[in-house]
Amino acid sequence: YDIINRSPAVTFLWKNIEGWPVEFVSENVKKLFGYSGNDFISGRISYAKVVHPDDLERVAGEVANFSIGEESKRFTHEPYRIVTKDGKIKWLDDRTFIRRSDKGKITHYQGIVLDITKRKRAEEELEKRTIDLNKRVKELNCLYGISQLVEKRGISLEEIIHGTVDLIPTAWQYPEITCARIIMEDQEFKTKNFRKTDWRQAFDIIVHGELSGTVEVYYRAEKEIRCLKEKFEDLYHNAPIMYLSLDNNGIIIECNNAILDRLGYTKRKIVGKQMMTFLTEESVASFKEDFPELIKTGKLMGVERQLITKSGEIIDVQLSVSGEYDEHGKVIKTRASFEDISGLKRAKEHIHTLTHALINAHESERQNISRELHDRIAQDLSTLKIAFDTLLHNQADVSLEESQKAAEFSEIFKNTIAAVRDLSYNLRPPILDEMGLVEATSNCCESFSEAHGVNVHFNAAGMDNLRLNFETEINLYRLVQEGLNNIMKHADAADAFVKLIAASPNIILRIEDNGRGFDVEHRLGVATKGTKILIKIPQKKGKNGTKENDTGR
Repeated sequence: YDIINRSPAVTFLWKNIEGWPVEFVSENVKKLFGYSGNDFISGRISYAKVVHPDDLERVAGEVANFSIGEESKRFTHEPYRIVTKDGKIKWLDDRTFIRRSDKGKITHYQGIVLDITKRKRAEEELEKRTIDLNKRVKELNCLYGISQLVEKRGISLEEIIHGTVDLIPTAWQYPEITCARIIMEDQEFKTKNFRKTDWRQAFDIIVHGELSGTVEVYYRAEKEIRCLKEKFEDLYHNAPIMYLSLDNNGIIIECNNAILDRLGYTKRKIVGKQMMTFLTEESVASFKEDFPELIKTGKLMGVERQLITKSGEIIDVQLSVSGEYDEHGKVIKTRASFEDISGLKRAKEHIHTLTHALINAHESERQNISRELHDRIAQDLSTLKIAFDTLLHNQADVSLEESQKAAEFSEIFKNTIAAVRDLSYNLRPPILDEMGLVEATSNCCESFSEAHGVNVHFNAAGMDNLRLNFETEINLYRLVQEGLNNIMKHADAADAFVKLIAASPNIILRIEDNGRGFDVEHRLGVATKGTKILIKIPQKKGKNGTKENDTGR
């Protein structure tokens, strides 16, 4: 404890309630803050009161941000300022540990704060000198460019002056709004964007002690710059896309009107808050995973997230983020755009629902036709065959030719009845109800091999004693049927492989062959009804339908 009091670091224990009242603080606090430990512990001074007003909201946002999730144990604030008892402003480095109750609720924050004012001032001085150095570099680059012009063989004086006047704006702080003119005796040389404004700098050109001309540099008029700024702000705030900017801690520092209107908040209620405050729990988890990579790479493109409006409505958005860098290449803030895709998502879900309804209706119709074929048409044909077979019984005068013809007709009846029953079983395979998916699929593969001469190798793993609901089983069975039919029609294959694997909570179905492939992207572009059904049936169960082969086609 004596070591802590002698060290430059001050230890705090704050309660997790408004204002962060101090429950414990090391004795060396007075040296840094000017207030005694008793000032804090008694409640006369709350910690929130000593944090600089311009930094307080950010600090509070960081506490809220890093406290999300039960796994959070510690965090480090971005450096912030405090106002000491005698009014001095100091910079602090604050490393905080989270204390929780047995139930996981945050009760206290334990922090170690260190005075880094000298370091911050050194950084600011370094930054100032870096800016000054960059200015000198720009000036030197301009002079070097002029020197190259002068040394160029065969160049005329007019060409040198023309080149010089174009190089002059590059030496100024804002070259994009700078224009220049050189007047030599009765000749005038100027940049393409030259325009006189109220902001002017002029320099005499002295040659051999005599005035030979002038150099004039102008910044474009403030009014013009203001108009451009107003146009930009109008585009920014009235764009159909939601925009905002974040600092490196995910705190919102700027936003446009579109996001205010869509979320239903005022700007004061959004700026200074953590971005995660406006995300669903699932999106918060994704945001935490994405943010370190975002800071590292400076971009995040086209990810889907969900925002929560003030009224509690959840909206689906497509998020893209890009970084803004300082002169050292470090990300200083990020710009985010949110495109509301709620309507598109609803439309896709509606199409998805309609497609599933169509598939269900199709399957229901198959069942009705199967029942009609089996219970009525097949039975009527059987009755008709029996009647036909007994029609010539006890007929003494029937010729041999008539008997043979009757036998042919009877065989036709028999084959027709078998075909009708096969069609009925194919439409609604009874083995699927009686024996389950594995036996039905195995039977389907064997029948296909016998009928079409393609060796179908079927393998099931983890499916023993596993019975699925009929809707799932019939959809998987149809996928096998459709896949084998496509192999027979298009693949010219000698062998096909069907694998059915239980990988909880999923069922994996793989259908492969050793035949010729096809261009997947092209076929998707002109997808037939069968292809679309192959895609939609797995999606109905929340899976993705994919088609691939070892040729990449």
